[in-house]
Amino acid sequence: MSLTAKKILLVMKLTALLLLATCLAASAKTFSQRITLHEKNASLEKIFKAIKKQTGYTFIYRDELIQQSNKINIDVSDAGIAEVLDACFTNQPFTYEIIDKTIVVKQKFKSGITNPDEGSTKRALVASEITVKGRITNEAGEPVQASILVKGTQNGTSSNAEGYYELKNVDEKATLVITGVGIEPQEIRVNSRVTIYVAARIAVKEGDEVVVAYGRQKQQAITGSVTVVKGEQIQNLPNRSFDKSLQGLVPGLLVTPGTGQPGGGTSNFLLRGIATSVGVERGSMVRNPLIVIDGVPVSQDPIDMYFVEAYAPVSNPLAQLNPGDIESITVLKDASAIALYGAQSSNGVIIVTTKKGKAGKTQFSFRHQTDIAGATKLPDVLSQQEYLELLYETYKNTSGAWTDATILADLKTIFPTRSDGSFYPAPDWIGELFNKKATTFSNQLSASGGNDKTTFYLNLEYTKQNGIEKATGFDRKSIRFN
Repeated sequence: MSLTAKKILLVMKLTALLLLATCLAASAKTFSQRITLHEKNASLEKIFKAIKKQTGYTFIYRDELIQQSNKINIDVSDAGIAEVLDACFTNQPFTYEIIDKTIVVKQKFKSGITNPDEGSTKRALVASEITVKGRITNEAGEPVQASILVKGTQNGTSSNAEGYYELKNVDEKATLVITGVGIEPQEIRVNSRVTIYVAARIAVKEGDEVVVAYGRQKQQAITGSVTVVKGEQIQNLPNRSFDKSLQGLVPGLLVTPGTGQPGGGTSNFLLRGIATSVGVERGSMVRNPLIVIDGVPVSQDPIDMYFVEAYAPVSNPLAQLNPGDIESITVLKDASAIALYGAQSSNGVIIVTTKKGKAGKTQFSFRHQTDIAGATKLPDVLSQQEYLELLYETYKNTSGAWTDATILADLKTIFPTRSDGSFYPAPDWIGELFNKKATTFSNQLSASGGNDKTTFYLNLEYTKQNGIEKATGFDRKSIRFN
């Protein structure tokens, strides 16, 4: 074999290897239906290239048709291909059709004009109503049974077991509303398309999963009695401690305040009766359920927080947690729900889960709350004259030897008098003991974000609560980082 022939054979082998590698790469390419685009004043051809790169879909169009397109501004994240294409083809002189993994761009045809793409049939489009067909699948490509309704009308249909549907008499500018069990509702503009494939997104409701024992569980799978309170339900309440906010939100849970001191006195709970395995010394809360915050049991009546000669705790340990940091509170009521916690959960369990970060752009939020409280009913006290009259009667009733002069002289030895011998005016005892208005303000700044591997949540909070009784109050400075 000559040297030239060997070179030719080598080139042919290399060409075959390159073709094989190209075919393998093409066959290995996966198709995705989730698109992220952030473009301003971009050409339609540039958008097509970006969509093809992210999804693998192929576009078929005539160059002279695309040259008529308008510039596009689009800002979507993790959106379906139909949603992105609808945004791109809005206010464009053409429309599109998805056939398998190919997107065909075609001219819009007005009423009464024959569509040349119909071949020999040459049928005219009747008015502006069309028949829309397609298929609804989930993100895994599996068929989804859903309802398809023309928005604002009663015209609708349902997809069959294979996900296919057909809807007649649809205005070419109408919007289809896709709903179904287990999927998020979607609205899709028709834009004169006769074939619309829908990629349904699985709906994950906040109430689908609840925190029980050492993990999460589907609420439908729980046979025990469980109540979930979301953080949004309590964060606007004027309570600085979440235990007081549960009153009226959990069926079967009786909450009574421990003390009226701001930040002091853990509330008394009655959920599953009164325990008999512990004593009641020093105000031990034998009725209260076990409280678990992010998996850590919390002591509600620590001994080191008592005065030496008092039985009321100095502060409420549950008030150390900022209610704004709470994601949810799960209340477990019966034996099947609390089994994993053992004897210490004989009065039930209250599980508190704090907020965690969510993947995505870092988000900052600031929240301010101001509350004004006042006493609606204060005790009635005697005036100075009423008090002196009662003392006068007491003197008279104890002995007949007391005269008006001797009674007055004796009272002046007990109560201070002025230089002219008259009594000083009585002080305003109510004003000395109580504030007319007690103001509470709370400021908190939070930041959350992260990616698919690591998320973070940071919250800084300062709360100052003035008590209605003077010389009482509650200040809390907290920082939480998850």
